[in-house]
Amino acid sequence: PRRLRPPPPRAARARTRARSASLGYSGIARAAAVFAKVPVLSCSSAALLALASATRLFSSSAASASAAPDAADKCARIEERIQRDEGGRGIQGFCIPGELERASVDLAKANSVAILTGFPALLDFDQPQETDGPPGAVAIARACLALGKTVKIVTDDVNYPVIAAAAKELTDANKGITVLSFPPGPSWGAEEDKAVDALARSVDHVVAIERTGPSADGRYYTMRVRDMTRIVAPLEKIVEIAAGLGKATTGIGDGGNELGMG
Repeated sequence: PRRLRPPPPRAARARTRARSASLGYSGIARAAAVFAKVPVLSCSSAALLALASATRLFSSSAASASAAPDAADKCARIEERIQRDEGGRGIQGFCIPGELERASVDLAKANSVAILTGFPALLDFDQPQETDGPPGAVAIARACLALGKTVKIVTDDVNYPVIAAAAKELTDANKGITVLSFPPGPSWGAEEDKAVDALARSVDHVVAIERTGPSADGRYYTMRVRDMTRIVAPLEKIVEIAAGLGKATTGIGDGGNELGMG
């Protein structure tokens, strides 16, 4: 994939590291300690398609033990491709071989999936959502629906119009998918805490695709260290609750400040 923006200075990258789990642009990134089991993948568009494809591979091979080695080989070749640091962002050291297979196997086993997305980095625009998260969320949702799973796509209120538009074909067809949104942290209350707790308990697997994650100071930053906190919902709570219940979680990102980069 093309690099759409230059990497930030090293000091800025250090300030914008997320503490939960996600995918680095260069490849499989190490899951943060807050996650019990968080496979992390590579660049946004390539990794999401890889996850969708690999999940289908392992779902197809589940009924046949002889098909499993072939699925694993194909998955390994896909993973090698998405681990390449095409954008030159310098985080190859976070790569962990085998995470794509682990994520895909876990996702294939799930009956219900929550997909978290939304990265409102374009703060000078009325609609600040980046464009790689919405189609990524829909691609994974489409693969899950084709495998008979139910899907909930979850985002911030400010990102909802774009996410809903991206998923419109699926939601119009009533194919077992819903799109939910939550208010930003400053407007968060007991009602929202109760809702995310119920959501985390209702699914088997949580996937974060291009989802902003909190930095060490608890705030949310763009790659240029602009503060997005006032419009971001703390959806990492869903991942934390799910992980605490022993459920699988997977994150995908491309810069280092996504949910789960560590």
